[in-house]
Parts: sequence; C-alpha cells; structure tokens
Amino acid sequence: MTAPSIQDPREDMLLSCSFYIGDEDLYAVKWYKDDYEFFRYSPKGRKPLLFEVTGVQVDLFNTKCNMSFCYLSMKNLTRSYSSGAYRCEVSIEAPTFRLVSKTQNITVAAIPMEKPVLSNLSNTYLVGDLLDCTCLTAPGDPTPTIAWYVNDKMVNTRYYRSTVKHQTENGTELKKTSSHLRFPLSKKLLGNNSFAHVGITCQQLTILGTPQNSTEIIRLMSEDINNHKFFNFFGSTSSVYRGSITTIIAAIVFVYK
Repeated sequence: MTAPSIQDPREDMLLSCSFYIGDEDLYAVKWYKDDYEFFRYSPKGRKPLLFEVTGVQVDLFNTKCNMSFCYLSMKNLTRSYSSGAYRCEVSIEAPTFRLVSKTQNITVAAIPMEKPVLSNLSNTYLVGDLLDCTCLTAPGDPTPTIAWYVNDKMVNTRYYRSTVKHQTENGTELKKTSSHLRFPLSKKLLGNNSFAHVGITCQQLTILGTPQNSTEIIRLMSEDINNHKFFNFFGSTSSVYRGSITTIIAAIVFVYK
C-alpha cells in the first residue's frame, strides 16, 4: 500500500494497493477509513461498490482495480473529515480464504507553499528609532502562525500583533496570517560599535512541516548628536536611509554654487 502521510486538500488524493495472489482467485479488495468500509472491488461484480463515509468521496472515473492492484482517486477532501487511518484489505476465494491488509494514517492539511513576505523595512536606522514592519504568511490550513526574531533572539509577543485573513483556493478555505511588528531599536544591538548589521526574521510556523523563515538585514547606526540635529533640521524624525547625508549636502552645494 502506498499513501501520502500528509495530503493537500487542494489536490486529489491517490491511494494504491498492489498484491500478488499467484494461481488463487481474488475475492475482493476493500478500502476502509477508520474501520468503516467505503469502497469494494470484486471481480465477480459488474462495478465497484461505494459506501457512504463522512469525508470520503471516490472519483470512479480515475479509479482502477484489477487482479493485481487497486488504485483509488479521492476528491473534495477536508482537513476535519478526511484525515484518518486508511486500510486496504485483500482477500481470496475458497478454500483458503486468506486475507491480508495494511493501514496508513493520513493527515489532510494545506502546508504553506511559499516563505512569508517581509515589507515596510528601511535599509538604515538610528538607535532609538522604532522598527515598524509587517510580515504576511502564505495561505495554509491549519492557520499559520508567526514568530519574530531580532538577531536570532525571539521577540516578546507584546511587540507585535497578528490578524488572520481568509481566502478560498480550489474550493478549499485557507488562512493567511499578517503580523505587525513595532520594536524599539536599542543601543544594546550595537554593542561597543558605532554601527551594526541587524537581522530581522519572520518565521512562519505550522503544526506540520518545518518552519519557513524570511530574513532582512538592516544597518543600525549610533545616534551621533551632530548628525541627529542635522537630520532634525530637515524634518527627519524616523529612519535614516543610506546615502541621505551625501544627497542633501550635494543639493546644498548645487543651490549655492
């Protein structure tokens, strides 16, 4: 038996059961979910039999069974009802009536296919500035969650707030998480240096699969009093962009040349 351990509900699920019975006669191949039979193939029957089980819908057009294998295609999966233990059971005719089976647990879940996206970050900041940025996860089900890191240290949850957005994809309801971070950039991040490169990481987490990270590097500068007054004179009270001093000086020289 082959079956996925994690199945994306946006796609059809394929189950396969292969067997060898030699010269004996096949009686039936039966499929179960959580011990409830939902499909039966018998060489003596005109067509397979379907039994109603919540969360199970077999696509007969793409299903094929014969004397050595039985392939099932299942559609319209849901995380709540389609997850469970699936079993393939093969039995042969008299006189032996032998029976073999195999079971595999399947979890239906939409794992985010892309990394989270960071936005609203500047290249350069001064000590004392407020880092104000956003992270948006890829769609998934269960709902992805977000954790923030500054230089690989987890940020306290009081510095960010997350909201959930809903969307539908291929008939499946998915969720995106958007998180807004407001974090004060303290002198501790500089150590004994006048500037430092600081890593800002947004981590996308799900109950299944591995975490996915997106990281941006910002330049943090010491709050030099002369430069600070210079920038305040021109109305700059937040993030300092790299190269802005050179640009302003060049503009002054051009005006008075």
